[in-house]
Amino acid sequence: MQLTIPTALILACLGVSSLLEAQTVPALINYQGKLVGSNGLPVSTGDYQLRFRIYDAVTNGNLIWGPQVFNGQTGPGYGPLVSIVQGWFNVILGPSDTNGISVMSAFVSTNRFLEIQNGANAPFAPRQQILSAPFALRAASAANSDFATYSGQAQSALTASNVSDGSITSSKIAIGAVGNNQLAPQAVQAGNIAPGAVGPAQLANGSVGFAQLAAGIGSQTFTNSGIFVTPSNVTLVFVTLVGGGGGGGAGDQLIGGDNFGGGGGGGGSITLNYPILLAPGSSNTVIVGSGGVGAPSGAAGGSPPWSGRNGSSGENSAFGNLIVASGGSGGTGGTGINEGGGGTGGGGGTPVVGSTFGNLGYTGNSGGNRGGNNTYVGGTGASSPFGSAGNGASGANANGASASGYGAGGGGGAPSNNGNGRGGDGSGGLVIIRY
Repeated sequence: MQLTIPTALILACLGVSSLLEAQTVPALINYQGKLVGSNGLPVSTGDYQLRFRIYDAVTNGNLIWGPQVFNGQTGPGYGPLVSIVQGWFNVILGPSDTNGISVMSAFVSTNRFLEIQNGANAPFAPRQQILSAPFALRAASAANSDFATYSGQAQSALTASNVSDGSITSSKIAIGAVGNNQLAPQAVQAGNIAPGAVGPAQLANGSVGFAQLAAGIGSQTFTNSGIFVTPSNVTLVFVTLVGGGGGGGAGDQLIGGDNFGGGGGGGGSITLNYPILLAPGSSNTVIVGSGGVGAPSGAAGGSPPWSGRNGSSGENSAFGNLIVASGGSGGTGGTGINEGGGGTGGGGGTPVVGSTFGNLGYTGNSGGNRGGNNTYVGGTGASSPFGSAGNGASGANANGASASGYGAGGGGGAPSNNGNGRGGDGSGGLVIIRY
């Protein structure tokens, strides 16, 4: 079976109406052809199943549109069986294929070839090139003809002055049609965004940081636990958490030799600018972790019995159940055999599982330093970007210094036999909420 198309009809394959007087172009293509058998005679008169596809090459190439199937089914891209009389048939392609794609989208570029298939047989070869219909050629030359007047009018026809307020809604704007290049600088302000209109689905990961926020909109700082109430005009906040610093360990008891200082406390972990979406007016508990207490002097007992006591760990800071920054560990006491170990830094901040913004990489602060061996010094605690570590004790019977600021570890105490040599306290945590 073969397909033949009279030369006179090839030019009429694209049955596009004239663009005169700004008439709407129908998304339809009129196509005529003739089917003949291998003997050159027209196929028998009857109803046939035909499929049409459009490619960008006469062989191989890319499928641009289709299929549209004429097999008696209903639905987009389907049509009735094609009636063929003495080999001749006529079909109207469009407005869409079985994938819902408009036939007009196939003609945004040149070189288009129509492939036709009868039933389950192999497609007819070669594909037929689709050429311009006379009216389409006339439209293409309109810029250099009388119709250019209409084109010039159209360029300035749509302006802000002749568009009614509210007449262009989201349903009339294609997804992705408006981007940065279509917006004037500062065109979108807070007054143009409805409350609650921007949520997780509208924000790409990492797309919003302090550079995208107006400076000084608002912030709240908590040095003690409390409640944060989201302002009525706020849906996105950035939370910084600092865990409490660990307390320093005590030095061991002076017994005439092998005198070891206590270790410094570890720093609390830090979570910087974690973004959280909140409902306006909602309340969230803010927990500010206390700093660890420095170890008191005096023998801890155990083996050996004159070992110094350990400092306590700093407490965690948290914003509701959404994000936690852990406290630093306390420094260990001098043991009479070894110097006290420095407390470890708090673990990295932990976001809620399944957070919209994912794990942004929260940092644990550093650990404290070890105490000295027979040098009568305690280890210095860990510093924090928000606080200063307590220095380790220096000299027999000296106490470790307490940390200052937020999230830093206390210093370790020196060996002692007079009730001193205690560790310094770690500094408490901190919570900052910016919006």
